Amino acid sequence: VATGWGSQLVGKIERGELDAAAALFPAGKIFPDNVVGESIGKMELVVVCAKAQLPKKPCKLADVYQSGWILNPDGCGFRAGLQRTLSD
Repeated sequence: VATGWGSQLVGKIERGELDAAAALFPAGKIFPDNVVGESIGKMELVVVCAKAQLPKKPCKLADVYQSGWILNPDGCGFRAGLQRTLSD
């Protein structure tokens, strides 16, 4: 069993160090020429907070941007997606 971020695992497949991997990538991900990816499902990304911090009405991510976030380390696709969304 090997572990690592999706992009690291794809690199190992590209170099012939792994035969296959299960990883999360955004829709439309372009893989290297010698690697093929097949979608096997979709995953919902959910923001969670303590009940006491829950806004009284629905809000946008940008509305709570300054609240502070705990995210996965650099290299995580979810982190990158959230950072892109908040920078727009």
